Amino acid sequence: MQKTKKVVIVGVIILMLLLFPFLLNWLILRKALTPIVGDGATWLSFWPVYISAIASFGMIYMTYLSLKQSRAQLEDLKQREADERRTRLVLSVIVYQTAFYLRIFNIGKENAFNVKLEFNDEFISEIKDSYRKYYTQLARPDFIEAGKSIYILIGWCGDVNKEWEGKDIILKVKGSYNDKYEVDETLDMGYFIGKTHFMVKGDLETTMEYMKKGVVVQNNSYRPIQKSLDEIADTLVRIDYSLMELSKQVNSSVVIEDATKPKCEVITEEKVTDDLAILRD
Repeated sequence: MQKTKKVVIVGVIILMLLLFPFLLNWLILRKALTPIVGDGATWLSFWPVYISAIASFGMIYMTYLSLKQSRAQLEDLKQREADERRTRLVLSVIVYQTAFYLRIFNIGKENAFNVKLEFNDEFISEIKDSYRKYYTQLARPDFIEAGKSIYILIGWCGDVNKEWEGKDIILKVKGSYNDKYEVDETLDMGYFIGKTHFMVKGDLETTMEYMKKGVVVQNNSYRPIQKSLDEIADTLVRIDYSLMELSKQVNSSVVIEDATKPKCEVITEEKVTDDLAILRD
């Protein structure tokens, strides 16, 4: 329908342009109703100049509209880029290490400063006394780096599920950050209480755990790192002890000693043990 309408409009404009010279000639040849200056030839030369001036004005106006639209699009693009980069705080409840945490995540690409958050009294009253200070201190200005989070302990899953069971607990958070953005979030704790949660560890966490246990990789054919280090240390002790015995034999076989030359320090077993202890530490 829209395409047909455009075709009709374009056809009417072309038809008017084709008929305009004949219409203009017919008007010039007709007798004027009022006295006019000049003859038909004078008016014939006037109309092209007049129509060109109107067309030029129309082109200027269309250029103005085009520039105005381009400027509006540019401003809209800048605003969208600013909105994508701006600081944005997202609140959520997560489970980690068998405990509930309130996560405040800055998903924006700019830092969040002067963060001030306040929690509703109904929720705070359900938090244990030892944890409440972590919530009340957020009423003072805080800072959250871009892409970073802060976690506030709500309670251990077992305790929360037992003590909050059957209760209608709503978490409401209000506040501001960056002196211009507002926070107004509401979370229903009923979505999290009494649920079964499984903790899935990432590759980094799994690797760190195996490193703590002294295992290079998850393969029984490899020996623990600590055991390998112990064997290396025992080998070094035996080598140093052999050198010490060799040094004693050399010293006992020498009868004449040059006093002008510095004496070599004899490596004792106690010194070897101390050095290895420092190396192990």
